[in-house]
Amino acid sequence: MLLFLVNRFLDSAFNVPVLDMVLPLMVLGFALAEKRAIHIMQMTSFWILIILLIWVCFSFAINHVPAASWIRRLAVIVTTFLPILLFRTMRRHEALIAFTVGCIVGFSFYFVSAVAIELSHGSVSRELRGIQPTPVVAMALYLCLKNEMSKLVRWTLITSTAVSALIGLAIDARGPIIALVMGLALWPVAAMRARSWLLPLIAALGFAAHFLYGLNYSAYGALLTSGHYTVSNAERAYAIDFCVSLIKSAPWFGQSPDDYGMTFAHAYDSLPGIWRQTEGVLSPHNTFLEYSVFYGVPTAILLLVILWATLRAGGARIARYPLVYALVVAGVVRLGAFYGISGWIRIEWFALLFLMFHIGAQSQLGRAAARSQGNRRVPVVRKS
Repeated sequence: MLLFLVNRFLDSAFNVPVLDMVLPLMVLGFALAEKRAIHIMQMTSFWILIILLIWVCFSFAINHVPAASWIRRLAVIVTTFLPILLFRTMRRHEALIAFTVGCIVGFSFYFVSAVAIELSHGSVSRELRGIQPTPVVAMALYLCLKNEMSKLVRWTLITSTAVSALIGLAIDARGPIIALVMGLALWPVAAMRARSWLLPLIAALGFAAHFLYGLNYSAYGALLTSGHYTVSNAERAYAIDFCVSLIKSAPWFGQSPDDYGMTFAHAYDSLPGIWRQTEGVLSPHNTFLEYSVFYGVPTAILLLVILWATLRAGGARIARYPLVYALVVAGVVRLGAFYGISGWIRIEWFALLFLMFHIGAQSQLGRAAARSQGNRRVPVVRKS
């Protein structure tokens, strides 16, 4: 309760979300304790992140972004990527993996409980989309760590996967279902020799797909003729067109992120046929669009480079687990392309990427132990 109150005060007074930083600070603490944090300087991705942050600072200065917003958004960017880099340097992951799994299990239990309460009243509502877990995350954790989990944790993850998929179909929530189908479709690709570059490329294209589509077509116009018009679909489709127009007007350094919600709301409300007052949307719900609009296209390209390098390094470590690799890529695309990894759903982002490097480290330790056992000399006992 004290942490919650401190978080509310710091978030409102200084725009710093403390609770969102618990896991990143834990990773930093464990990395410092192992004296391994310095090794991130040997990673190309670390220096790409530094360049990205410098560019973002230039964007803030050019767009006259207030200092409080600087602090919050720089903290979000740093804590999105730095924990992954630090985790890669560490030798022992057990405590962090246990904490991450605990967060996912709690998240899953909360969702299943909310579904049960709504079903007790006779139906389920689309409001469940706001707390719906990604099925592929629970699946990936279960497949890799089931032998290390209690029966309760295993069944919670299994139940969460099934309930989230079924509720997704019932309330027409596209993201979770698309991720599940994508993960299964990418499974054969993850078993191919070309997986080390092909799956990261698919993920990068998934992040940029809305932008590439918006350059050539009107997403909102296509929706109007598709027969699938809903308020949610309309907002998402119009956001693509709106963001592409903003990017074209300020491609290098973007616009102030603090202005986006209001400018989007005013533009959307002015459209003919809109039958409800639209609230301000704080993000384009797509990470590539978000970085391009707020900080400039170069930062979005740097984002894709970091994503490529991370998924390629992680994929090389879990080559023996093609289904898990496919689920990780599908989950990352769902989070980044449909919601944006800078929001509340980041715990799933960490769970997916941590899992790659944790399983890879375990495989390396197993192979090292096997080699050590194989090289050990067996004493010869002479018969007397």
